[in-house]
Amino acid sequence: MADYRNYRTTSHRSYAANYSRTNHYRQTASRAGQVERNRSAYIEGNTARQLAAEPRRRVEERPERQVHRRPKQEPIQMPEIHKASVFFLMLAVAAVCTICVLYVSAENSVQKQKDTIVQMQSNIADMKESNKTDYQNILDSVDLSEVYRKATEDLGMVHAKKKQIYTYEDKESDMVKQYGEIPDAN
Repeated sequence: MADYRNYRTTSHRSYAANYSRTNHYRQTASRAGQVERNRSAYIEGNTARQLAAEPRRRVEERPERQVHRRPKQEPIQMPEIHKASVFFLMLAVAAVCTICVLYVSAENSVQKQKDTIVQMQSNIADMKESNKTDYQNILDSVDLSEVYRKATEDLGMVHAKKKQIYTYEDKESDMVKQYGEIPDAN
């Protein structure tokens, strides 16, 4: 129990000490505000009293810094570049530039060929359309009944009879060659 009371009184004492410190700061700040207000007012004459003098500032003495001096360094010498290394570097740069120029040239050539192919495909499509139109015009201009009339009347053609038709199968090719006269089947 004594420990508890002792703790409580110690705690109470520290609170009181803190309160008095805080209260002191408040009063000091309040006085500083009054002094500022009073200083801003104009008072005539040289016998005017000062309301509150500013406290002297403490000047802290700092120990002198010791300057550490480094020994002076010699400038670093760059190693010499061998002529063979420079020659090899220039040769490599020239090779890379040449390869780049050749690559750009090849790309340009490929692009021109693609453009030519596209143009040719467009021309082919136009020609196919023109051919279809012309073929249809030719088919429309031919009258099959007129062809039949000319063949039968003017040229004397007749329809083949069943006995005149010979059928056979050729398994080797689709082309038929005639080596002799076809016999008359009348």
